[in-house]
Amino acid sequence: MRRPSTSPRAAVAALALLLASCAASPADDPPQDRWLEYRDHQGPGRGKHIVLIAGEEEYRSEESFPMLAHLLAKRHGFDTTVLFSQGATTGIVDPGERRHIVGLEMLDDADLVVLSTRFRAWDPDEMQHLDEYLRGGGSVIGVRTATHAFEFRQASDHPFKHYSWDSPEPPGGFGGRVLGTTWVAHHGVHEQQSTRGVVEADAADHPILRGVGEVWAETDVYEVQPLPADAVVLMRGVVLDGMDPDSAPAEGERYAEHRPVAWARDVRTKSGAEMRIVTTTMGSARDFRDEDLRRLFVNACYWATRLDDAVPELANVHPMEFYTPSPSGFGKHLVGMHPIEMRPASRGVHRW
Repeated sequence: MRRPSTSPRAAVAALALLLASCAASPADDPPQDRWLEYRDHQGPGRGKHIVLIAGEEEYRSEESFPMLAHLLAKRHGFDTTVLFSQGATTGIVDPGERRHIVGLEMLDDADLVVLSTRFRAWDPDEMQHLDEYLRGGGSVIGVRTATHAFEFRQASDHPFKHYSWDSPEPPGGFGGRVLGTTWVAHHGVHEQQSTRGVVEADAADHPILRGVGEVWAETDVYEVQPLPADAVVLMRGVVLDGMDPDSAPAEGERYAEHRPVAWARDVRTKSGAEMRIVTTTMGSARDFRDEDLRRLFVNACYWATRLDDAVPELANVHPMEFYTPSPSGFGKHLVGMHPIEMRPASRGVHRW
């Protein structure tokens, strides 16, 4: 999937991108070559810094997070930074690189961290930033594979091995301790059954659900452990027997109980800090084509940064560019891309 470099279409797109960048306003800060940044835009979120970490091989968070970061900045005023798994020497975005992440020092002044990571084994000096952020009561949004964000089986002496998804103490590591569940299994049949996210009636007045209706997600429903008593279930997932929004619900006793697919927690750490946590087991790049899932995500960012009263009645969640993410799947990522090339505008300059 390497981008062609000599076709007439590529030449026209490159020229259009160059002209667009030359015409950019000073508020559109150029991203650094090791991560993406969007800064100094107007909106209720101004002054709040959100760090989005894309680090999984399957669900194309390296494509969805730049779109979401741009949307959060331009439509709602948040300062946003997107970090990527990258080759240690090349700087190329590499979702399969499990040990290396660039820019975690950004967590030192973050108001919210959004994680879509899968079985990562970051070096201790990198994990240190996340550990300090969590110990300080930093808010977190976990997306899909964040339930099994870390795995340290090959590094049994790692000082942060207790974050591993299969850690016995604390049970479930990061997923079990922070989000409320570690990885269990696919409840729906992977790549054959999709998800209809239905608002939980008892939570309909929660700020995160303001203006949110049913969600359709191409990904399947995850199995989850029993959630902590403090977890507020926001949505449950109806397993659909097919891969389009009109598919019929799957039948049978197995599917009679609808598993949580989004929930929120408001907890206090041992140090006494208050920590806000939101988890959605939906959230592939293609899932985020759904307007209601984007709205749930944007509302969650307001809530997690303690801007409850500022959650719009119907948040503007239109992406800044046409959003055409790649399919899920291992080995299906865009090849040879640097962080600056992951900006949505780098892959199509058309505006909504």
